[in-house]
Amino acid sequence: MFDTIYIELPIQSIKDLDDKSDTIDSETGEVRYSVGFTDCIKIRKVGEVMTVECSLPKLLKRNNIYSLSFSEVGLALKMIEDKLGISIQQGIVRRIDCHYTFETELKVREYFRYLGDCKYFRRSNIDSDSLYYSNESRVFNFYDKIKEIKSKRDSIPYEFIGKNIMRCEFRYKTKYLKIMSSKLGIEKLKIENLTDRNTYNQIAELVYADYQSITKIRQSYFDEVTISSKAKFQEQFVFAGVMAYGGLNAVLDKIDASKALNKNLSPEYFSRRKSEIKNIMKINKQNIEGECINEINYKIEQIHLQRLDE
Repeated sequence: MFDTIYIELPIQSIKDLDDKSDTIDSETGEVRYSVGFTDCIKIRKVGEVMTVECSLPKLLKRNNIYSLSFSEVGLALKMIEDKLGISIQQGIVRRIDCHYTFETELKVREYFRYLGDCKYFRRSNIDSDSLYYSNESRVFNFYDKIKEIKSKRDSIPYEFIGKNIMRCEFRYKTKYLKIMSSKLGIEKLKIENLTDRNTYNQIAELVYADYQSITKIRQSYFDEVTISSKAKFQEQFVFAGVMAYGGLNAVLDKIDASKALNKNLSPEYFSRRKSEIKNIMKINKQNIEGECINEINYKIEQIHLQRLDE
């Protein structure tokens, strides 16, 4: 659930910082702030305070396209402590980015038209591959994760090559984290809270509520069902069923998994069933937009429920 995190701590000595640089005040000649790195952890020192910035998935799994489970969040935070040689448990969270990342049937930008306004937020399309909702305390960003990785010239993990991957990112700034802390029943959100199971689940619920607060633009597929022929009528209900199940890939995977339970059937039987489903989805592709919002609603709900149970 968590990606990039910003932690505030009292100034401490950090071991083995790389690329350390100081910014000097031109008038006084004093150091205004210092910046250094160790691995993908950025350390910034200003006055008597230091901030630690790190993408937890990138630190633990070397690429932030991945999502971390509850236990993996704890491992990543422990890695920060090991690399810095200090405890961060009492560090105050000044910003935290949470996300849902999943594969979509269509190109990511095709879904943006079905995500409408959100009360108290300004909706804006920065470019064709990003959709933003923003105010002074929070930012919701929907974008094509694969295109972002390519733009940074990073490597795409093998299992994501050739796929459409949507990133739904919820960035919570200091101002909103004060509100979040109040909802969580704590004075300030600290690192030690992120490894508390109850607090983790409460934050997951708040993130899910933020997604639900976005107005969804629905176009009912069944409003356009035709009965020009028996075959066409059946095709359209098969199409709707595939989308409700989670999309074409989910159904094809289910067909493959069923081979073990139907060993009396030939491999050709399963190939034909898959070809039939693919053909129906191709024929009805012009109607797929009517189910776009159902697709991402379903996938985000499944991720949310998994987080509460992991």
